Amino acid sequence: PYFTPPLFEREVADHVVDGIRRMQEVSRYPFVPEIPSCTLAVGRMSLGEFFHRVTDGADCDLLLDVAHVFSYAVAVRQPYEDVLRSLPLDRVVEIHVAGGYIDPTFDNRYLDTHSHAVTPAVIDLLQEAVAHAPRLRAVTYEIGVGLGADELDSDFERIENLLAEVGWTPSISRPSGLATAGTA
Repeated sequence: PYFTPPLFEREVADHVVDGIRRMQEVSRYPFVPEIPSCTLAVGRMSLGEFFHRVTDGADCDLLLDVAHVFSYAVAVRQPYEDVLRSLPLDRVVEIHVAGGYIDPTFDNRYLDTHSHAVTPAVIDLLQEAVAHAPRLRAVTYEIGVGLGADELDSDFERIENLLAEVGWTPSISRPSGLATAGTA
């Protein structure tokens, strides 16, 4: 049920850059790539190197999914804080957070299910990401089928408390370059 992340290679990053540039040419709306979930990681580039190349090459913003960052860190057995810090956090405009669990059979496989509580490590990543993403405009809590009311309440409370602690509030200002309703 999990899609395979891209090969973390320069040629793949350049292909992604070309695709984003083409989308930018035909649409007035920005395309914002998302960090993928990584039940495995293959390639000669790290997640951070790959997304620096993509965001710099396409001159685009980034959607940071902290559970996906955690999944990559688990897959490559690196400290999740180091993986987060390797990313272009100055380009992050939205953060996603969701629950999941480490596969009991393979301790280097995190399953981003959206149907389990958010793990403490993912909450830690959210806190650090919010503190280091100066252009952040939105935080999205993703949920899936099967998440119980108690887990939902607990996750909401932890996320809201964290955002309050760091003093973050969403910015509702319109990003430059986007037309408002009724304008050309």
